[in-house]
Amino acid sequence: RSYTKTDLEANFLTEQHTVFTSEMDEKPGCECRCVDLYFAAGLLVFREFLRSEYSEENLLFYLDCEAFRDLSSESDREAAAKRIYREFVMLLSPPQINIDCVTRAEVLANLTDPGPDCFNKAQRTVLSLMENDSYPRFVKSQLYQVLLAPMKGL
Repeated sequence: RSYTKTDLEANFLTEQHTVFTSEMDEKPGCECRCVDLYFAAGLLVFREFLRSEYSEENLLFYLDCEAFRDLSSESDREAAAKRIYREFVMLLSPPQINIDCVTRAEVLANLTDPGPDCFNKAQRTVLSLMENDSYPRFVKSQLYQVLLAPMKGL
């Protein structure tokens, strides 16, 4: 699925989500609050950074999981779960996320009756990868500096 600026703004501005919201937020010294990706511009810049590092699928998977959790119709949830699995979790899927085989098998087992928490473990794994790997590199990147430029001097 391809996200547009409008999709991202709708998800992150109206619903006031941040990318790095989890139990990991209580971790002391977490730099993830340095740029609040609540702002659509921050999210778009982070996505562009991930694209440049060939790891955009992590953010797209995370966003799809957030949208999946909000689905109320069982048939919509089943269809979305299969699509998310095919696009991100299944072995050899083009933008395959980096999760261990146990988590991958757990997600596959969850597809028989996909509840709202079907992807929770995989989503936490991907979130941890972004938080501990991609995000610290993003903070040091030129893209991040461009994002911060308008805020300097406030």
